[in-house]
Amino acid sequence: MTLDYVQYLVYSFAEFTSYLQTSPRPTQALQNLRMVKVVVAGGSGQVAREIVDALVATKKHDITVFSRGPAPTAVVPSDVKWQAIDYNDKEALVEALRGTHTILSFVQLLSDPNQTAQKNLIDAAISAGVKRFAPSEYGSRGLDNMAWWDGKQKVREYLSEVNKKETVIEYTLFQPGLFLDYLAFPHKTSKYVDPLQTVFDFQNRRALVVDGHEDVTMTFTTVADTAAVVARAVGHDGKWPTTGGIRGNRVSISQLLEIGCPFAVEKVKLEDLVAGELKASWGLEAVHKAVSDDKAQALLKMVCIGTLLSSSKGAWDSSDEMNELFPEFKFTPIEEFLSKAVELVSLIWEQVVQLAVLRIGLSDAENWSILGIEERINVRRRAQISPALMFPMRRTGDANKQLSTIAEAPEELVTCTAWYNKQLFLHYSPAGKMTTPLGIALVGGGIFIKEQHLPAVDACPLLSAKAVWSRSLKSAEETAKLLADAGTKVDVYSSESGPDKSYDDLLKRDDISGLILALPIMDQPAFIKKALSAGKHVLAEKPIAKDLNTAIDLIEYYKKVSKETKATLAIAENFRFVKGFPYAAAEIKKLGRITSFVVRIHSMVPSDNKYYKTPWRTTPEYQGGFLLDGGVHYSAGLRKLLGEEDTVASVSALTSLVMSHLPPIDTVTAILKTKSGVVGSYTHSVGSTFKAFDFHVACEHGYVEAGPDKVVTVRGLGGDAKTEEKTFEKSSGVKEEVQAWAEALVSGKPHPEQTPELALGDLELLVAMFTSGDKDGAKQQLAHQ
Repeated sequence: MTLDYVQYLVYSFAEFTSYLQTSPRPTQALQNLRMVKVVVAGGSGQVAREIVDALVATKKHDITVFSRGPAPTAVVPSDVKWQAIDYNDKEALVEALRGTHTILSFVQLLSDPNQTAQKNLIDAAISAGVKRFAPSEYGSRGLDNMAWWDGKQKVREYLSEVNKKETVIEYTLFQPGLFLDYLAFPHKTSKYVDPLQTVFDFQNRRALVVDGHEDVTMTFTTVADTAAVVARAVGHDGKWPTTGGIRGNRVSISQLLEIGCPFAVEKVKLEDLVAGELKASWGLEAVHKAVSDDKAQALLKMVCIGTLLSSSKGAWDSSDEMNELFPEFKFTPIEEFLSKAVELVSLIWEQVVQLAVLRIGLSDAENWSILGIEERINVRRRAQISPALMFPMRRTGDANKQLSTIAEAPEELVTCTAWYNKQLFLHYSPAGKMTTPLGIALVGGGIFIKEQHLPAVDACPLLSAKAVWSRSLKSAEETAKLLADAGTKVDVYSSESGPDKSYDDLLKRDDISGLILALPIMDQPAFIKKALSAGKHVLAEKPIAKDLNTAIDLIEYYKKVSKETKATLAIAENFRFVKGFPYAAAEIKKLGRITSFVVRIHSMVPSDNKYYKTPWRTTPEYQGGFLLDGGVHYSAGLRKLLGEEDTVASVSALTSLVMSHLPPIDTVTAILKTKSGVVGSYTHSVGSTFKAFDFHVACEHGYVEAGPDKVVTVRGLGGDAKTEEKTFEKSSGVKEEVQAWAEALVSGKPHPEQTPELALGDLELLVAMFTSGDKDGAKQQLAHQ
């Protein structure tokens, strides 16, 4: 491939547009259409140019374009006349229109609030003896709630008024509904009409729908079909109907959203829309180029609300007068159009990827695997994701430079590849559904929120941080600044922020679906309950509570309130998401029955440790101190390795305080017995002068040494034993647990490794050890494993 990168993209895009525009169509008779003199007023506009081309294609009409400006260079077909016109000069208009049979008006509506130009054009047409007039319509049948189209109503009323006593000029309102091409946004599928964003976002597989109006019908007609029908109407020998409905495809909103992959449907309330409020996580962002920048945002909101309101009233359900007039005409089916758009965009994207591979000198299967492109193509095919999202490359440097390794790839290519990986998960959820990011808030401004949760949320495309809360305004602002530095602006709430910025105010926000909580152990349950009561999903840092009674009470409250609010509670135990422990658990099952186990964790928490300096940890108000706060990780890790068949049934332990700054205890040594009778030991000290991190599980046919990022498996006994070592990329597991939580919210199914009941078992194992230690080794029975 020798084409320059930009040239190649232009070529591919031209192929794509041409393919869609010239799709195979049934032969449709034109010989019965008569030749007339046609004036296309406002003929430099996009829709007008589509129709001019359709008129030219009939080879039957004398076509003149009226425009306020001179003819653009190399745009006007040779058999089309161009005439600069002043719509305020009625006499000149009359002279220009003499001998004209039909006027098609595309005069801009927004720039002429009183529609003076079209009214003058109608008056001049009547004076000049023009037979037919079609005003600037080409959209919906109804106009309610669409203030930007007020001009259409004024012209409709004016035409009705001038024809009140007798028909002085025949007219029709061409109404094709919504252009089907807009559903391919942001891809241009017609020759001139730019893509326009709608509330049906096929690219991101999301939609805004008025609650309770999912089954209202709408009409969707391609630009090409609209132009072809108008061209036939111009040459039609009979009388035009006053309403010229063009019904390409008539489908309900629910039927529309069943085409292709499932949509993430966001329902809005009718009463909110009537009040001028759009309570949704997204809205229209792309504005028509005819709208000035200073008016864009206000108009986008107005159009979004207006489109939703008008659709709920059936405004976009066009009639079929033109279908009846031309029954032989075959319209492009909506499914065919959309599937073709996806297919062609996919083809071009794959060609662009191949070009990218050539740019960096990679062509064999191994290098494709390095780039991960093959899997992306397969996933994109399944999810029907737009290539604009898949690989947003732009040209940088020398397009023809050949590079020998991926390390030498242009920085932008590597950046785009990483960006793509995030976008892939954004638009392809685990449940096979396209989704938009869920708005969440981060509650707590401590070390773990800042160092672990913020990067995890930023790396998770299914989530979008909207707000932060902390007791102190300073801490909340620090957290918000970290997010802002990463490119995410959030609102700040705190106990010191004053009116409308409290935790309760945060819970009132409709754009926030869930919370990630990392608060002091003593305080967290109360915050969880408030969030659940407000209908917010919660991912709360471990441990679930300070003691069993508090944990059980929280779970019972959750079960009760979730029946009403449908909110879910997940407990964040990142040890279950580091790769080593799940792998080790699987290896243990391969080695037969567990025979014994040893857990040994030794470290020192010095007085200058950043976590120790946290006041609630320095003077803990809960049993176990650091052995609870940090030890719950190791409890979870051990329970993961033992599995359900060897859950711990009883515990006998001794505890001590070795370092005076670590009250109430800093060391525990316990003997554990599982329900199957297996005996093992567990030692954890945060006041030890030597270091150890051992999880050993012996089985009938070997043993496993487990760790977060390395697992050693010994298979067999004695001289026949074989040792295998598996290493994993180092990770705290927090990013993985946040991603798992987000996927669970999208799928509607809680993640089995994040249930509060599982967290209760982790807590119970530790509490049993501490209680046994307090009672000088008395055996404690466990009931929640």
